[in-house]
Amino acid sequence: MLDIRKLEEISMNAWPGVYVRFYDGWVMRCAGGYTNRANSILPLYESREDLMRKINEAERFCSSRGLQTIFKMTSISLPSELDRALESQGYVERDRAIVLTNELSGATRDLSDLDIFTTPSREWLGSFTRLSKKAAENEHWLGRILDSIVPDAYYLILKKSEEAVGCAMAVREDEYFGLFGITIGQEYRRMGYGKELTEKLMALGGREGARVAYLQVDIVNDVAIKLYSSLSFEEAYQYWYRVKV
Repeated sequence: MLDIRKLEEISMNAWPGVYVRFYDGWVMRCAGGYTNRANSILPLYESREDLMRKINEAERFCSSRGLQTIFKMTSISLPSELDRALESQGYVERDRAIVLTNELSGATRDLSDLDIFTTPSREWLGSFTRLSKKAAENEHWLGRILDSIVPDAYYLILKKSEEAVGCAMAVREDEYFGLFGITIGQEYRRMGYGKELTEKLMALGGREGARVAYLQVDIVNDVAIKLYSSLSFEEAYQYWYRVKV
């Protein structure tokens, strides 16, 4: 059975906050507001202090950096009454997502049209920010997040006729290979490149000794869910955010 806490820890390492505070079982992170995952409170472990006091402290942590207070919730968030308590305090649920996993077969595949970097090279950053508007608008914080990654990371550009058609990154920790930022250029969509890039990421993970691939996708993104399902990814669990409004 999948250990949700283990995978949450690994994904937290794969996409870290720039500023982090550990507080009575909660991991409080911020990174300039770029992505919810790096700018949220992760209530992973047992708590001992008064719950309302902790929520207030989390709010102070976020507001001191000019950010909304966001909690990343799963079915194992602690304490168990936290989700209800947040709702009663005016926190609304937003951006529910699915974590999908897939066993890696170790099958080899031609990766010759995949440029692979082990650091976020200028070429990769240029391609990624060109293809992703959100990344382009947050290039400073993107760079700081990437510089904070400790496990082995891979930065990939899919090229066709020397033209970059897609980008992605991956992070390997233990037997897990996380796939992030899979982005295909607008003019190259619906041409099968998203599937090809994902398959090649999985082949790379197998080559690097990983056993399980994982990724995260918004629950409303039917196109992406259908694609990953066609590649035998299966739902492991869901998470959602509680946001103070």
